Amino acid sequence: MKEKPLDQLYKDDVRPTSITQPFAELNGTTAVVTGASGGIGAKISEYLAQLGVTVVAVDLNDAPALHDDNTLYVQADVSSPEQTAQVVKMVESTGKRLSLWVNNAGLICRELAVDTSIEEFERVMSVNVHGTFLGSRAAYDLMKPYGTGAVVNIASINGLRVLRGRTAYGTSKTAISSLTSYLASEWAEAGVRVNAVAPGHIMTPMSVWHRLDEPARADLLASIPQRRIGQPSDIASMVAVLASPLSAYLTGQTIYVDGGVTL
Repeated sequence: MKEKPLDQLYKDDVRPTSITQPFAELNGTTAVVTGASGGIGAKISEYLAQLGVTVVAVDLNDAPALHDDNTLYVQADVSSPEQTAQVVKMVESTGKRLSLWVNNAGLICRELAVDTSIEEFERVMSVNVHGTFLGSRAAYDLMKPYGTGAVVNIASINGLRVLRGRTAYGTSKTAISSLTSYLASEWAEAGVRVNAVAPGHIMTPMSVWHRLDEPARADLLASIPQRRIGQPSDIASMVAVLASPLSAYLTGQTIYVDGGVTL
């Protein structure tokens, strides 16, 4: 292949998207968000809908068939290839390009390794790791013909730092970060970017932070340099950035959105 002259390479680097409207290219596209009924998933879906994205919101729990003009709900188990295929059909039915697939669905197991049954360990791995793999593969197949798209996997600080009683969960999140790197390496030439967001302590319905007594809450806050517990909006805003042209040269990374806990 003949190399382009340097002046042409420079011209190719000029992006048409205005920096004042970084999310404009997402308007009119489709995105998939799994685990969409939870705190983080719901906020991600809400933010994307505000950007003019048609959101295919996937969750294992029952949900209305149609929430609004920009949100389509699908009840599905992300660890099932057959049910993931149904999500793909829903995406295709929108007639719009898939710009983003967010693998957010996950299970947490708050048990020591010696107390975790093989069945529970496999269940966590099935949803958290296998589900992320299946969703990412499905996203790639839909994005490759367009030569562009973003996959965002939700990891965790527990994939980097050990928290007692989180063996299955932490192991699954470590695997997600590793999977993110491998997929990004394989799919970069196809124009599909793969990154992960690793939340820190986030206030969600499934978290235990809001049930702590005052001394325990004070200890927790003291461990966070920003001295606050995160909100789902902190994660949703990062996902939006990773879906946009602002992060066009970023792939294979796990970004820790944790108020500085992992410093």
